[in-house]
Amino acid sequence: MIGLMASGPLHVLIVAAGSVGDVYPCVGIGCALRRRGHRVTVIANPWYERLVRRAGLDFAPVGTAEAQQEMLSHPRAWHPRSGWKVWMRMAARAPMREVYGAIEDRYERGRTVVAASWAGLGARIAQERLGVPLVSLHLEPDKLRSVHRSSVMPAPLVMADFVPKLAKRWQYWLVDVAVVDRVLAPRLNRFRAELGLRPVRRVIDAWWHSPQRIVGLFPSWWGPVQPDWPDQVRLAGFPFWDDDEAPAAGEIEQFLADGPPPVVFTPGAVNRDAGGFFRAAVEACRIVGCRGLMLTRSADQLPRDLPTGVRHFEYLRFSEMLPRVAAVVHHAGIGTAAQCLRAGVPQLVTPFMHFHRDTARRLRRLGVGREIGPGRIKGRVMADRLGSLLASDGVRNRCRDFAGQCDGGGIERACSLIEDLAGRDGEESSI
Repeated sequence: MIGLMASGPLHVLIVAAGSVGDVYPCVGIGCALRRRGHRVTVIANPWYERLVRRAGLDFAPVGTAEAQQEMLSHPRAWHPRSGWKVWMRMAARAPMREVYGAIEDRYERGRTVVAASWAGLGARIAQERLGVPLVSLHLEPDKLRSVHRSSVMPAPLVMADFVPKLAKRWQYWLVDVAVVDRVLAPRLNRFRAELGLRPVRRVIDAWWHSPQRIVGLFPSWWGPVQPDWPDQVRLAGFPFWDDDEAPAAGEIEQFLADGPPPVVFTPGAVNRDAGGFFRAAVEACRIVGCRGLMLTRSADQLPRDLPTGVRHFEYLRFSEMLPRVAAVVHHAGIGTAAQCLRAGVPQLVTPFMHFHRDTARRLRRLGVGREIGPGRIKGRVMADRLGSLLASDGVRNRCRDFAGQCDGGGIERACSLIEDLAGRDGEESSI
């Protein structure tokens, strides 16, 4: 810790945007910063107020719960080819003015640091206009472009290893000019003009990240730093955190004790169209002959009558329960994938969005999981992949190897990297 840390605590403003998988780690980081003696305010949609206040953090609402619900329930939000465009439009409609205003109202020079997730455009403007120190937080490597070991990008972009670097650069330029700047830049630049700032082009490529500090919330063996990443990138590790106020696990404990380790099936916390996934899951359990734990807060997505050995639960404390299951079938969300890696549990993933497919590819390359592509989530297919996964000694050994590399220090390292910007107000770069 440097700067003015010696003379008193900081006020850390955390701008948390996106789905619950994006917001949850931000709350975990906020809790760790509060334990270090800092005041923490989470700036987020009212949808997350209960979670934030339950964690003991201050809360500043921006946007409306109705807008968040619209985003999460959009019929094409999880479409494997066009879903990314929906999320891009949602980012363009994010309350950047409100975020900027919330930061401006709370900014005290020398004692305030802002940490913002991927959609925190208002925070980036505040850094540029007000001089407040800013940390960009990224859960996945795909938020950092590279022409070397490139992440999976939305179709029709092709960023495979065999694609020449020049072709990759051209694809990035094309998607910026044809899509990103057309969607994001008009509203962004109107607000910038009101503040006396010059317009920006190629928003993601040239402006999106903080010029002072970018924190990757993943380890180097998951997403190695690439030669063309910004110099201000630092890797903290996975941000493991459990909600201390989560429901008691008595019934789950009993279910686990009643038979052999079950397979957990979860399509993601915000997937509102998972009926086909759960029908396939029940059929796969019947074919493989395994017990199943169906994890969802939307019971209406489940088959009406679950067979013996298959149970539904709304919540599972991953850190405690995953080491006791046989495998996890999930949507390739980075949070679930990381928890499975730490628990040493084989994974069968059913990715939808491009960032899910990037996670799926990384799991395959590590040798800890299998994948079912979009449109192939059927009971027989799931059973074949799951049976192969459960029977693989090689997968189990790889899972055990990487479990040993998952330490619990990611959040604490992220906190130190945030504290490191204390007193660096007005600096354009803090490499």
